[in-house]
Amino acid sequence: MSNAVHQPLEATDLTDQFCRDNLPALTNKLTLSNFVSHDFLIQLDRVFELLPESLRHGYSASGMSECVDKLVKSIWLRRKPRMRLVAVGESFFGHGSFISRALSGCADSLFQCTNIPENDQLLESLERQISTDAVLAVFLEPLGCLTGRRISKDSLKQISRLCKKHNTPLVTHDSAGMFHRYSTDAFLPAAIEGYEPDAGMIFLGGQMAICFMKDEFFVETPLMMISTWDGDAFSLAQFDLAVSLASKQDMPKLMRRFHHLLESKLTDNGVTEYDLAGGVGWFRGPIEEELGSMFRRSGENRFISCPGVSAIKKFLAHFSG
Repeated sequence: MSNAVHQPLEATDLTDQFCRDNLPALTNKLTLSNFVSHDFLIQLDRVFELLPESLRHGYSASGMSECVDKLVKSIWLRRKPRMRLVAVGESFFGHGSFISRALSGCADSLFQCTNIPENDQLLESLERQISTDAVLAVFLEPLGCLTGRRISKDSLKQISRLCKKHNTPLVTHDSAGMFHRYSTDAFLPAAIEGYEPDAGMIFLGGQMAICFMKDEFFVETPLMMISTWDGDAFSLAQFDLAVSLASKQDMPKLMRRFHHLLESKLTDNGVTEYDLAGGVGWFRGPIEEELGSMFRRSGENRFISCPGVSAIKKFLAHFSG
């Protein structure tokens, strides 16, 4: 119930037909010396169609850190020599490269990154940083994939307006917030009205991710952005299937049912400390072993709720009969 970012499907979603169609592509990795299938291109198009039209330029990647590196390079080519990075709150952008480590607050990052805590002075602190015109970009994660914490819609919109005021690119990491997990108003945070990032990234599971951006930051010379590994076909096919399954559901209704049932189970366990919307977020407190085993821990007696569509359906079936 916590692993949707890395595992968009349940094992029961992998039908015989899906396996017959996609197992031959299991070893297909998009590399310098490889070709992609027609299905790969179609599925990649469908991923970009989930985004607002202004953000449908981008590149495939093998994971979060490679997305960060490509985003920073693309933006830097338009904004050099600026190199200072700003991250909002406890955002996570991977830890496989020095730049992603800087944004995620990991040690040994080598790059300068200012982290602005989520508190009452957030907007004031952010404006103080970006008003100097020395910042390359501002990075944030609307729904934390490691923490379950959520930046409010109002805060997202205010940050967006502030970045526009000072002509500073805003980069969003929408992996945890996809499939209406951030809000039932939109499939992913980048599509929420009033929140207008200039670029972003989504991790699709396995070794597949995409980074996206507005036209002004898109580098049309692909050899400047290509890497030795730019994604894998099987993980893309799994994500495409997950989107297809979600499209057949009334997602707002499903999320409401999940939220009410989870809240009821937490109340039965005496849990009063939680921050959930649509059943997604975090909660803290001692809970029964059966329930606790379904969620990933993030600290002592603190749990993260970030399930995929099929996981939600299994939870509802198990506890509501």
